[in-house]
Amino acid sequence: METSLLYTLPQWGIFVGVAMVIYSWVEKKKAIGMVGLSVLVLLGIYATYAIKTGWVSIEFNASGKLPNKGFSSEGMPIEVKLAPVYWGLVAVGILSLISLTLELTVKKLSGVFKAIASIVALALFFMVYGIIKL
Repeated sequence: METSLLYTLPQWGIFVGVAMVIYSWVEKKKAIGMVGLSVLVLLGIYATYAIKTGWVSIEFNASGKLPNKGFSSEGMPIEVKLAPVYWGLVAVGILSLISLTLELTVKKLSGVFKAIASIVALALFFMVYGIIKL
């Protein structure tokens, strides 16, 4: 997979999903919020697939341990730098799925999970931005 898609796709997905959730909260439009949560769930599924297929991974040496290269990120490939972001996207997908399920059943608890998922997604958005700038 092309490396630019590894950081571009999550950024656009987070932007669209969180923007729709915020818009639905301001305008009191439940359907748009559910679509925004669905975008975040789909982003979590995409991240799970990317981790499973090895598009993003943490490199191990032959003995199964992390190589001791220090804390410098200069020599690390973008796939390794993005691995924590993709694990975070899996967490956002799970939180969004919980929020989406609660939106259909218990309305009060849905807002808490929706807020947590949006805050974590925004943090991941800026993590990707920081990785790109390095």
